[in-house]
Amino acid sequence: MTEYDLMIRDNIRETLIKCRTEKGISQAELSKVIGVPTPTIASWEQGVSLPNLQTLYKLAKFYLKSMDYMYGEEKTDDEPIQEKIEKRASVESYQNADIHQ
Repeated sequence: MTEYDLMIRDNIRETLIKCRTEKGISQAELSKVIGVPTPTIASWEQGVSLPNLQTLYKLAKFYLKSMDYMYGEEKTDDEPIQEKIEKRASVESYQNADIHQ
């Protein structure tokens, strides 16, 4: 799994937790609404697995959010994932550079 994949997984996990808690519902209640077992929702929120695309879309509609938001791309106080990756690569490149050249 690439760093980009891991960042997306973490963004989705955080977004799922945020949306559910903002809505004030339990994992069991969400389970009934979208038709998946409660342990499945727990595994999404723990970052063990991710909902498939159809289920993520269903969640976005339920929470009245865009798919971009569900992927963590629509945060006004945060930079896009690609910019984070580029910054991290730049820092790692600098840290790995031979400073004696």
